[in-house]
Amino acid sequence: MSHKSTANWLAKLEYLLFRFVETLIRIIPLRVCYGIFNVIAWFAYYLLRKHRRRAISHVLFSGFRKTEAEAKAIVKANFRHFGKIMVEVIKAPQIVNKDNFHEYYKLEILDDEAQKFFSPPSSKNAILITGHLGNWELAGHAYQYLSGIDLVSTMRELDNKYLGEYVYSHRGHKTVSKKHGILPLFRALLSGDSVAIVADQHAHASEGVPVTFFGQLATAHKSPSYLSIRAKCPIVCGTLVRIDDNFHFKLVIMKPIYYTPTGNMDDDNKKITQLYTDSLEQLVRMYPEQWNWVHRRWLNCNRKHKASTENPAAGTPENNKP
Repeated sequence: MSHKSTANWLAKLEYLLFRFVETLIRIIPLRVCYGIFNVIAWFAYYLLRKHRRRAISHVLFSGFRKTEAEAKAIVKANFRHFGKIMVEVIKAPQIVNKDNFHEYYKLEILDDEAQKFFSPPSSKNAILITGHLGNWELAGHAYQYLSGIDLVSTMRELDNKYLGEYVYSHRGHKTVSKKHGILPLFRALLSGDSVAIVADQHAHASEGVPVTFFGQLATAHKSPSYLSIRAKCPIVCGTLVRIDDNFHFKLVIMKPIYYTPTGNMDDDNKKITQLYTDSLEQLVRMYPEQWNWVHRRWLNCNRKHKASTENPAAGTPENNKP
């Protein structure tokens, strides 16, 4: 059997396993599902040693928490949070519809300027920036209900094409592959739709600009800035956070970002990118247990240090210079 056919067989097996788990989640009551995945998250926290240590070191490196005990508390809650996300995505079509969405999705606007984006049927479209915070997979679902505007988002193609096709067809809004660049997003904005970009991960030098995040050097994607300038469209940062375990969420919306270009594209990109990065940081500070501390946001964080009491300085900037 060739390597290609073996990989394809394994991909199909992975997909069938996922569909089996999906069926179980649909059958089992929500609270029971949460309980099961809380147990799984507990085991994951202790078994996924590398991810646990990385997340703890990131919390300490950010300076958001000063002690290992405080960082561990956030990371433990973080593992439980991520255990619930898949349950919620699968359960959403069973629970929420166009007639009852106000029972489950609330809107929390932190600046009055953002109200114009959530005033159907006259809502304005926007470039929506979010991160791996709260339930970002359901955020588009909630946004379309609360704004009345169609949404287009981007997604990296999954290695498993069968899972990828499933996710693309079940997101509840139009999704385009990142390999097509930003042209589909630009066209969507011009047609009056909103676009959503998950922009809290490290960007390669060709795709990003330097920013500070929690006071530390990072690189953020400049595509939101480019789109905002070219399409003359404001940027709105927000996230859908879980309120309780009864499928109640709130879509938290920050102050819209309006920027008048200076004509210096490089400088404009840096300023706009820092502005939306600052908004994302504020959201993470508000809901730290619901942000993905595992992913590698800072490349100047020395991951060779262990986040432990044996090395209490592991997370400090002085010991993590490039």
